[in-house]
Amino acid sequence: MSGITMSLETPIFFLTSLGLGNYRELQYGLGEQTYATRFAPVATAALVFSAAERQQMNVRILCTAKARDHCFDQVAREFHSLGVSSVAWREVPEAQSASDFQKILTAILEVVPDNEQVAVAVDVTLGFRHLPFIYVAALTYLVALRGVTFRGLFYAAGDLERPNGAHSIVDVSRFFELIRWHQALAALRDTGRARPLARILRQHVGNLFSAENDVDAGRRQISVIRDAAEKLAAPLSSGLPIEAGIAAGQLLRAVQSAAGSNADTGILAASQLAKHVEGWALPPQVKDKENIELTKEELRRQWLFSRWLFEHDDYGNCLEVLREWVVNLVLFRQGVSRNWLNYEQRRKPAERFLAAIAYRARSGLNCAAEHERLASFWAAISEKRNLLAHAGMKAETVKLPREPLQHLVFVEARQLLESVDTLEVRFGGSRNLLVSALGRSPGALFTALSHLRPDAAIVLTSEQASLRLPDTLKAADMPNLEVQPIVLQDPYRAFREAASVIAQCRPSLLSADRVVVNLTGGTTAMQYLAERVADEAKRLGIHVERVAVLDERPTVEQQADPFKLGAIEFLDEVVGNSRRESP
Repeated sequence: MSGITMSLETPIFFLTSLGLGNYRELQYGLGEQTYATRFAPVATAALVFSAAERQQMNVRILCTAKARDHCFDQVAREFHSLGVSSVAWREVPEAQSASDFQKILTAILEVVPDNEQVAVAVDVTLGFRHLPFIYVAALTYLVALRGVTFRGLFYAAGDLERPNGAHSIVDVSRFFELIRWHQALAALRDTGRARPLARILRQHVGNLFSAENDVDAGRRQISVIRDAAEKLAAPLSSGLPIEAGIAAGQLLRAVQSAAGSNADTGILAASQLAKHVEGWALPPQVKDKENIELTKEELRRQWLFSRWLFEHDDYGNCLEVLREWVVNLVLFRQGVSRNWLNYEQRRKPAERFLAAIAYRARSGLNCAAEHERLASFWAAISEKRNLLAHAGMKAETVKLPREPLQHLVFVEARQLLESVDTLEVRFGGSRNLLVSALGRSPGALFTALSHLRPDAAIVLTSEQASLRLPDTLKAADMPNLEVQPIVLQDPYRAFREAASVIAQCRPSLLSADRVVVNLTGGTTAMQYLAERVADEAKRLGIHVERVAVLDERPTVEQQADPFKLGAIEFLDEVVGNSRRESP
């Protein structure tokens, strides 16, 4: 038996032709079986298809009216004797002009239902010699665009006699498969999609396992290649650089194992696929993404994958990969080589750093040259990525010119990769900065200073309350502490002073690498402004902690003796049930 395994309920449309020849009875053979008939297509139906399949068969004979009168009735009777119930003819012209060729092609397409649940087989032995070319064109359309199942292409070689005297029925399906391989490889080359090739590989394996020939080794090899191609198709179409890299590595291993073993069309096609992906494939021994180390080589591989996506016009996935790639650049420069896929511990802090340098650049703050390069690249990637976000559900028309993105991928990203060893991924601040309010009672500020011992402080206060600041510093044994007092115009309604306060605080914030914000003490408006200063510090990429100080004494005692040390709670950094100790 030849062809692929199908459900016995799948209708088979068997297409063939008739001419005006004086057909004589011949013995035809396929494998060990033989069948005698005047008409080669009848022998094909008898030797290639099972009795159950012939019951589902619809024979459609394309011929001229003269050919029909010549021998259609005899052919139909022989098909009926094989158990085929549906035999019909369709008149076609003699194909002497381009118009005739189009009519024949249309006739072929019309006799096969527009239904994916049918199969098509063709015997090209009889009829005009140019008809096989039209059949192949029609098959290409039916299989590629209508999605019908290709059941086989056959030719009975009347001039090729086997040792037993029978004339061979030749399965030339492999030559039609070459067209399908071409289509799949063209799709891979033009769009970067591997799924069409994986789908054909699966069908090809079915052909090999149902064929009665000596292809046992080829069966095994192409099965392994098929599995590898199918595992590559999904992550490749989704733009997943790690999963696609692992799958590509397994495909390369499968293809290399099969290299030189035979000239199977599936192996040859898969070899072309391997050539397309080898630039960004991971080593075949890598099978677990968690164990991949973040190295320069891995960064380069991911960049090559982003180039692949761009070259195949997959701009959305290209931008997603580049965004994560910049995060990986930062992690690599920070010395992270393991556990770099952990979001909370690794990637989230790196994303905050990139957001911070972009914010500093937008705000016109002085940045290191390397920070400016990273900020510019991160901002450009984010801008273009956001254009494609939300499936275009925005008022403006979404346009993403190719040239700017090409420059990002091929020039700017490459420059960042080549200079990764010199990238500066830290800020220059080095001080612990306290941000706290000072109201009528200085106890909250005193307790915060005593526990934290900062290098400098920003104090939000009123004109009247600021008079208590020197005594408070002296009581905390920090009389020479560098303090930036910010006197509010109206300490009770200072909510609208936030922009001015932030602008005044920014130079001090930029000098710090840790900001601790005390959320207690002062008026409600002061506490609100302290929160806004904390938000600004986060936007600038500075580590922020929030604390609250507690004094459980009665109010009268607090007012009488404000400089009595209270307790402090670190609100952001509680681990389990343990409380963080102050320095």
